[in-house]
Amino acid sequence: MKKLLCVLLACLPMSVMAQHFGYIDYDAMLKVMPEYAEVQEYMTGLKEQYQTEMRRSEEEFHRKYNEFLDGQKDFAETILVKRQKELQGLYESGLAFREECEQQLKQAEEHLMSSVTYALRKAINEVAIEMELDYVLNASDKVLLYSSPNGVDITNQVKTKLHIE
Repeated sequence: MKKLLCVLLACLPMSVMAQHFGYIDYDAMLKVMPEYAEVQEYMTGLKEQYQTEMRRSEEEFHRKYNEFLDGQKDFAETILVKRQKELQGLYESGLAFREECEQQLKQAEEHLMSSVTYALRKAINEVAIEMELDYVLNASDKVLLYSSPNGVDITNQVKTKLHIE
């Protein structure tokens, strides 16, 4: 049993050395893709539309609130209560709209980015297969602290695959 264990341990470094590693900065590669820039531009426009509508809603609330403050001493009790309820409704609908906007923006970005990330992952897979790599590591955010000379930076090959110069 000890001999078998020694043989396995002796063979382990050879099997690890025989593996081929590649690496790429996934985030940087994503950001140079033209599709990424298109998604970001679209999302900027969508965010501006939502912000414009939120500002309009806030301005309406502030206008009605100021009208309420100006007239509250002259209002009958039932009118005062009615106006308070209107203000409360405007405030709550404004908050609900803001939350809905954030959710819609998140969903839109996830949906649009899914095709971009799919294309990048597909290109990485194709390059890894062509280069007969066993693993491709993500070097984004300095996660890859060391790369041996046996590791291969596949950035240029992926750019070629994606038709990026």
